[in-house]
Amino acid sequence: MTFMGSMKNSLLSRTTENNISLAILKFDFSLFKVEAPVEFEPLGSALSCRRRDEAENGPQHQTARRLAALQHEPESHQYNWMNSVFNQSPPTPPDLPPLPINATKKAYYNAGERVYYVPRGASEWRTGVISTKNSSTIISIVIDDVPGNEEDVRTEYIRKLA
Repeated sequence: MTFMGSMKNSLLSRTTENNISLAILKFDFSLFKVEAPVEFEPLGSALSCRRRDEAENGPQHQTARRLAALQHEPESHQYNWMNSVFNQSPPTPPDLPPLPINATKKAYYNAGERVYYVPRGASEWRTGVISTKNSSTIISIVIDDVPGNEEDVRTEYIRKLA
């Protein structure tokens, strides 16, 4: 019987909450869409209608727009800068410094000093990551290792950059 009494008491109890505010304004800023940069227009035209609609109005992309609005707008010149760095003409083999003794599985390109380090046996590019350290931009590219001597690696590296 005590169970019914507690149930009755919980049904009859009520809470009062007072909210005093001048105005409550809720605004969904994910409604503003930003046009894609010119460099990505061919990618958008290659998508199917369903994928394009999902990319513009999907819940993941609405959340991404909300998070981007909290951060800052992406700068369109970063793509052009990165593209120009990768398309620069590579140095000739005599300009390359000697390889470090303990070379890792990464190739480093320092844009400010034009120093190239290539591990032995490196021949295949995988991905590029940009990070800033002490106001100089370092692009590290993860590559695979294949058998080869130091001279073969340097010529292969020059060929891959071109």
